[in-house]
Amino acid sequence: MKNSQRLLSFNIFIYFLLCIILLPKYIQCYMTTIITHEYYSPESNFTNKTYETQTNGFVSTKGSQTIVRNGKAFILTDINGNFDGCEQPINPMNIANGIAIIQRGGNCTFSVKITRAKQYGAS
Repeated sequence: MKNSQRLLSFNIFIYFLLCIILLPKYIQCYMTTIITHEYYSPESNFTNKTYETQTNGFVSTKGSQTIVRNGKAFILTDINGNFDGCEQPINPMNIANGIAIIQRGGNCTFSVKITRAKQYGAS
C-alpha cells in the first residue's frame, strides 16, 4: 500500500515538473502573503510604533512593475527633517520616472507613503 502511494505521489510530482518545464507560458503564479509582523534591526530605534501604524495587510506580486532606467533618486524631507513620506515635503521636486527613498516607520500607512512618492515623480 505504501509503495503505491509513493508511486502515485512521485507520478504527480513528475507531471507537475513536466508541466512547468514544457508549458511555462501557460502557468501563472500569484503570491499573496499576509504580513502581521514588523521586522526591526537593533539600531533602527523605531519608538513611534503603535498598533495602528503597524503593517498589517496584504502584499501581492500581482501588479504592474516599471523598469526605471537612469532614474533620479530623491528624498521627500518634511518640515521636521523626517523622510518617512507621511507629511508634505518641504522640497517638492517633480521628477519624472524617479526613485523615492522613504524611511520605514512614521505615523502613516504604507499606502500613504506610496501615494505621496508617486505624486512627486516616483515610478
